[in-house]
Amino acid sequence: MNPKPNQFVTQAEFAKLRGSSKFATTHWKQLGLLVMKGRLVDVAASEKLLDARPISKRGRGTNRRPDAPVAPALAEVPPEVIAATPAKVLTSAANWSTAEANRRKEIALALTRQLEYDLKSGAVVAIADVKATVEAEYGVVRDRILQAPSKLADRLLDCPDRHEIEKVIRAELYEALTALADRAVAQ
Repeated sequence: MNPKPNQFVTQAEFAKLRGSSKFATTHWKQLGLLVMKGRLVDVAASEKLLDARPISKRGRGTNRRPDAPVAPALAEVPPEVIAATPAKVLTSAANWSTAEANRRKEIALALTRQLEYDLKSGAVVAIADVKATVEAEYGVVRDRILQAPSKLADRLLDCPDRHEIEKVIRAELYEALTALADRAVAQ
């Protein structure tokens, strides 16, 4: 029996149409999931309400109509939200109960608040800030290393042997690295 627009049937007929028990139909009525007109059930409106529930709230599915949509609520989600949502979440979200969805939402909110607190307290920093600081420090190190040859050229000309040259270069590098370390501690 295919429902026609604006078709009204009894609860027993709706149960048969839906492939469920009369008890389930009465339960849906108590939950407000059946659209009633007097003592009759509005088939199209009730089907829409029942199919919009999370899959986990639809019963065991043993008597489920084979032509019923699997996740009609997902079809009502705006395309830009679906495009920005990882596929793993979309496929698993269709199976979440309301309690599970609320639990996950609360966890996400708590994690967001914790991150905001950590940012304000200085426990974590933004990657862009770290990147800018590291780039500036690398620039200082690069400049200091590139200054060494011109600074050492005259002194190296006066060195009589290889060991003396190594000693002068090592002393200059040590001085440069110490100055950079002192600069880092001062900041």
